[in-house]
Amino acid sequence: MSTQWDRVWDGRDIGVTPARRMIFKIFDTIPLSSGAKVLDVGCGSGTLATYWEKRGCDITGLDFSDRALELTSKKSIKVIKGVATWLPFHKDTFDLVYSDGLLEHFIDPKPILREIFRVSKGYVISILPRNTLYNFIHNIVFRVPKEYKRSDIEWLWLHQELNWQVKYKVLIFGLLVVVCQPPMAKASGLAPALIPSGEGETIGKLTFALSLIFREAVRSALETNPQTLQENRD
Repeated sequence: MSTQWDRVWDGRDIGVTPARRMIFKIFDTIPLSSGAKVLDVGCGSGTLATYWEKRGCDITGLDFSDRALELTSKKSIKVIKGVATWLPFHKDTFDLVYSDGLLEHFIDPKPILREIFRVSKGYVISILPRNTLYNFIHNIVFRVPKEYKRSDIEWLWLHQELNWQVKYKVLIFGLLVVVCQPPMAKASGLAPALIPSGEGETIGKLTFALSLIFREAVRSALETNPQTLQENRD
């Protein structure tokens, strides 16, 4: 697998794309001070890691692709070789742990999520591809290793099982950003994922699915006709 990812990153430095600029705006809402410890799990070319370096954070990039680590280290980012299923850090080491394009490559991502939550004492962010035509074409063009697609609801539910403070944002370019916050934390511009658990789980998932569909329908309608909201208020 490492050799496969080395081929993906050979001569490929993604750089700051429009999608990543949108991700940076979400990062802007995370209230971390200079010197905060941040971990990028599956850092790839290190583009996202450079954001935290510029904010003065103590950022570490982890990957098991030698080529990815080489690209990231050239950006003056501290790197370490490792696997996401066993992170070589003590519990509660980082103020933020995030991943981009990682979880969808595992049949069962729960062990990776548990490790990520274990080493974070603060925020956890997962950036995930949605089931869109954009991502389908992207994977063909760049020959991305196999992905195990899940719906937005399934991804949110997986995170909800490990942390109650779950929020999310759907981005264009086919991305879902899930932000898990510590108690009393505030990150603006994100919708709360009010997902019930425990008894009535099936009904809870259905209710959440309907609420998500309704919310997205309203958002799309308002984006199409921004005057609608004002007209309704009048």
